Amino acid sequence: MQGSRSTRVETAAGSAGMVRGCSPAGRLLVWRLACLGGFLLVAMSVLPQLSHWPSDYSVPVRAQVTEAHFDQGAGWLPPLAARAVFSYRYVHDGRVFAGSAYRASGGRAEAVRRFLPGAVITVHVDPSRPGRALVQPGLSRHDAGRILLGLLLLAFAAIRLILISRENTPCRR
Repeated sequence: MQGSRSTRVETAAGSAGMVRGCSPAGRLLVWRLACLGGFLLVAMSVLPQLSHWPSDYSVPVRAQVTEAHFDQGAGWLPPLAARAVFSYRYVHDGRVFAGSAYRASGGRAEAVRRFLPGAVITVHVDPSRPGRALVQPGLSRHDAGRILLGLLLLAFAAIRLILISRENTPCRR
């Protein structure tokens, strides 16, 4: 019975302070890492959007895909690391522009799989900077899911950190 005692210590509040041999410092580290992980998930999805933030991709324009293929590189890239090459041309206010952005967060590989060279597509142009255009403006479902998962992880980990810090704080009367 001595082994079961070492894995369970009663705190002042009467709850188990250590579970399965994990020290309070270890639990704090785990939940801090969970907070960091949640923050990173949110940042990975939001930062690419922020790079396009002041832009208003409100003008839909017809464009023609000029390139859509996977480039194997100069032979030094492994076959699975092929680079997606995607570009299109569009006319806005009588001027011809070239673009290659599919989404703010990337997604060129998806564009290469969806569109063939010569296909006519709709791109969304920023009227204040007509050289900037996106095929799919806004968040993708993948980005939105990653943001939601990151926020849930961040909130849950923050709540656990607060509860752990309250358990470890001596009660003052």
